Amino acid sequence: MKLWRERVKQRFWSKRGASTVEYIIIIAVGALFAGLLLVAINSPDIQQSLQEEVEEVLNGTPR
Repeated sequence: MKLWRERVKQRFWSKRGASTVEYIIIIAVGALFAGLLLVAINSPDIQQSLQEEVEEVLNGTPR
């Protein structure tokens, strides 16, 4: 029983592979953020707002 506990403890508390897991988490969060940004930009309200802002900048119209 003690040997089994030691194996489980070594398996889950080992630092080996920790950086790989960190990279996977960072990539997953980045992909999630990119997906949310894509959904927001494809919204008609956001597109119209962005278009108005760009037109104001190009025309030199102050706010």
